[in-house]
Amino acid sequence: MSTPTRYTITLSDRTVVTYELQRKAVKNINLRIPGDGKLYVSAPPAVPRSRIEDFLHREEAFISRTLATLQKAPVLTLQTGETYYVQGRPYILRVIHGPAEAMWLQGNTLCLETESDTDWETRRRLYHAFLLQLSQPLLTASLTRCYARVKAYGIPVPRVTIRFMQTRWGSCTPARQTIRLNAYLAIMPDACIDQVVLHELCHFLEANHSARFYAWLSRFMPDWKSQKKALESYRPYCI
Repeated sequence: MSTPTRYTITLSDRTVVTYELQRKAVKNINLRIPGDGKLYVSAPPAVPRSRIEDFLHREEAFISRTLATLQKAPVLTLQTGETYYVQGRPYILRVIHGPAEAMWLQGNTLCLETESDTDWETRRRLYHAFLLQLSQPLLTASLTRCYARVKAYGIPVPRVTIRFMQTRWGSCTPARQTIRLNAYLAIMPDACIDQVVLHELCHFLEANHSARFYAWLSRFMPDWKSQKKALESYRPYCI
């Protein structure tokens, strides 16, 4: 895997965008645009940059639509009155000045108590601790549901690790029988979580994102495309 390199490309509407290119052992050119609004491209070592930029031009509609959506997304600062999501349900945040240093749900309110209520890093740390704690049972339950769908195909029960990731919802290492899942998934409804888990389980059947891979995914979750689209709408809350 090479060190990422940054390049710029001018779209047909004369918008100049920067993308970060990483050469790695993948079969296809892949594009990700996470909540930070940056373009991340991965491509096989032998693919020339001209071909990569041809791919980006073909994806202009997706790029423009995604960037426009992110520009309209709420800018969240973990302040009282902002709306946050847990398992796809909205909660109004209430910041409380106090010694607890904790975050919890109370009715329709997401409470955050800290003595450093104006300190962004402290509030963000508490938000992450809250989501990480929630994610453990949610992702375990999702794996149980999803594994029941694929068990008959000889897929091993993977070992799951959970962490915060900025550019992907999950990743898989079939040789180690390991799946890594994003703790931010605790924000999403169960169907969105299942889409990510099934995606990673399908990599035990097909290592790359080939047509056969998506055929497997469609077999296990026919509506995976709509669930993936719904999942992307929660990116602004991944702070």
